Formats: sequence, structure tokens, C-alpha cells
Amino acid sequence: MGSSLTPHPLVEDLLKQPDLTVLTASSPDWEKTRATYIIDNPAQPVAIARPRNAEQVSTFVTAARRHGVKISVRVGGHDVAARSVVDGCLVIDLREINRIGISEDKQTATIGGGILIGDVIKTLATHKLVTPFGYFPTIGYAGWAMMGGYGWLASRFGLGVDQIKRARVVTAQGDIVEADAELLKGIRGAGGNFGVIVELGIRIYPLEKLLAGTILFQTSDIKVCVQKYFAGYNAMKKSPYGGCGPFWFPKQDDLSRWLFGVNFVWSSNDMDAGRQYLQQVAALGDGADTSLVRETTPTELIDLISALSPPRSYGLNAGNAVSFQSITERPAKVIGDFLSKGPVDTANLLLIHEMRGQSAEPHPDSCFGARLPHGVIELIGIVINPANIEASTQRYRELYEALRGTGDALEVTYASLTQTRDTQISKLFGSEYQFVMDLKNKYDPEGLFDNTEPRLRP
Repeated sequence: MGSSLTPHPLVEDLLKQPDLTVLTASSPDWEKTRATYIIDNPAQPVAIARPRNAEQVSTFVTAARRHGVKISVRVGGHDVAARSVVDGCLVIDLREINRIGISEDKQTATIGGGILIGDVIKTLATHKLVTPFGYFPTIGYAGWAMMGGYGWLASRFGLGVDQIKRARVVTAQGDIVEADAELLKGIRGAGGNFGVIVELGIRIYPLEKLLAGTILFQTSDIKVCVQKYFAGYNAMKKSPYGGCGPFWFPKQDDLSRWLFGVNFVWSSNDMDAGRQYLQQVAALGDGADTSLVRETTPTELIDLISALSPPRSYGLNAGNAVSFQSITERPAKVIGDFLSKGPVDTANLLLIHEMRGQSAEPHPDSCFGARLPHGVIELIGIVINPANIEASTQRYRELYEALRGTGDALEVTYASLTQTRDTQISKLFGSEYQFVMDLKNKYDPEGLFDNTEPRLRP
């Protein structure tokens, strides 16, 4: 097994190969490399492997299997439950496999399994191209896309999972294979449960500019504000070019109350129509300030998000998610009651990811289960001050239970944002559940990748 003095046999085996980069707890860069977005992740893996290509991934996978050590894969490490770095595992850190290439017809891009969302968007933007992307640039693109991939442009172009055209995979046996139709279907929704994804081919689209930014509303009575917004939004005719992400965040110099904003994105070149749509959304609340919404580019938008986000935070079990077909009176009341009390920490957040339009259309070549219009309420109880961890975690758990207690919540959830204990795998995949489990047994019978989210086995 190895000890603090004696390396694990797997490590001894790998260190015999000088061309491999392998970090252990005694390595100078161990803590920096092990670190995830969540600071208080105590997990201590056996080692961290940093491959530079698919062949080295194969070497690491084969060695881990030979020594009976499970694998976890990390890229951005942005999971609010820090599930990419696991106790006793070999962590395969793909961040050096981060290349991107654009096809001559500019309809597809080939990306390495370790590339971050921000790097994908910035590279595409130099060619006046884009693909749907998530809310934070430091998230690994492949993990975000394979698990669903809600984001700014989903209503127009589909989810991240819908952009995946092909995949190169290292299997549990160490084989480097091009995914066939069956394996691709499993990857589109169940992610890396069947192997390490070292390369994806994704759809890309022409898009030069956006109308984007944050609408800020007055919040003198937060309960009334919440009810008014959702009543109006539910009744509003929606455009596939317009994306709205309502969110609540602390007033930085006054933790006694929350502020309310809507992240707005318009993705059509018809900016006049976009400004009309912006005014419709602004009318859903009181005292709307739209001065922060402007014509921008995907690169500028992703840089703005990065600048506004804390680089790291505390709160290992402080995040969760609940999905609703629409935010009707009962869940809106729960949200209002929660917001009537001040936040615990300046990093606390509540936001909603929306699925509608193209993203809600059926996709028989995907096993992603939540194919209906809905919103995912992300409960972000992270904190900057570690003294606030317990109080924030408790408050957000109470909010989760209250939202589930309305009886209106969907059984299907978004595994990337939901705590493992609250994810029901059979509900997650619905009619595709047996297909997913059969594929798992076919490609990973020994459970080498069992620490991948969503966790298909207990």
C-alpha cells in the first residue's frame, strides 16, 4: 500500500519511467497542483499524473489498473464539491493536453481533453467563431460539455453535450480508441465513466458580437421582487437568441441584504431586436438599470466573468442544485423567504441556469436525461471567510430541503452541480438508465473510473 516513507507500488512503477511527469506528496509543486477551486478539499491522492499526450494517458491507466488503484480525472478542478481530486486515487491531470484546431470549413474544432472553456472561446473568437460555453472560463470544457453543458448560448445552439461530434478515448484496458456511435451516446451525458477523454470534436458557429451584461434591479422588498420577476418571466414570450440568468448576490459592504440582477445575453446580429428584448426583461422588476449591458464579444464576456469571480473559495459541501420546470409561486416563495435573511458571506450566491429552445429538443444520440424546458437553481453556499463555512453550509442545506419540499421540483437534476448523495442515477438518465449501466459494465467492469461524476455505482 505504501506509507509516508515508502512510496505506493504504483508510484514506484511510474517513477521508473523518466519521460512521465508524476507528482507525490513530497514533490515541491504537490499542493499547487493538487489544489482545486474549493480550498478545504482534504483529499490526498496516491499521486498526480500529468500526461502530455494520449499515449502517456494510456501508460498511466494501464499502470493504475495493474495495481488496483482507481482513477480520477481533473482539468479545471472547478467542481464546487471538489470531486475531481479523490483520496487514494491516481489523479490524471489533463491540463497539458490543451490544444485546439479549427477545420478548414470552420464548422468543427478539435480540442484536447484538458483545455479550459476560456481558452476555447478566446481561440475561436480570433476567427469570429463561437460554441456554447459555461459561466466560468476556468472550467474544463470537456467535463462541462459531456455532463450537459448549460450556458450562455444554449437556447440558440443547444447544450454543450449537443456540440460533441466525436471523441478519442483511453479505455480501462489502456486502448486508445475513436468512440463509435454507442460510446459517443454514453459520453454525451455520462461523461468520463467509460474512459479518459483525450480529444473531442465539437461544433462551432459564426458569431462576432453579443449584446450582453447585467441588469440590476431595486430590491426594497426582496420577496415582492422575486414573485414579480418570475410571474412576468413565465408569461413572457421568449426568443432563442436571448438568454437570461437571474442571480442574487450580497451587497459587498452590507451583509444584511441581497442584490438582484439578471445576466443577459443576446446572440443575434440584429441588435435592435436585442435591445427590445432587453427592455422586456428590464420591465420584469423595479428600477431596472441596464447601463451595464452593451455590445461586446465572447472574449470580453468571458474576461468579465473571470474578473468578477473569486479565484478560489471554501465550502466543500456548501453547493447544490434543484431543477424546476418553471419557477412558480411555491418555489418563488421559498427563494424569497431565503433571501429575506441576509447572506452569511460575501461569496454566497443563488443563480438559475435555463434550458429552453434548441437545448430542450430531444436528442436520441445522447443519454442526457433532462430534455424538457426547465431551470436549474444553483445554490452556491461557498465562502471567502473559512469561519463562515458551517453556518453557510447549514443555511444552504435548509434551502435545498425547502425547495425539494415544495413538491414541484423535478426528479431529474444536473449532476455537475448536485451533491452526489442527492443525485438519483435512475432518475438522472430516465429511459436511458439501463443503456448507461450496460455501457458502464461493458467498458469499465472493474470500476476503474467509478469516481467519475455522475457516480453510476454506489
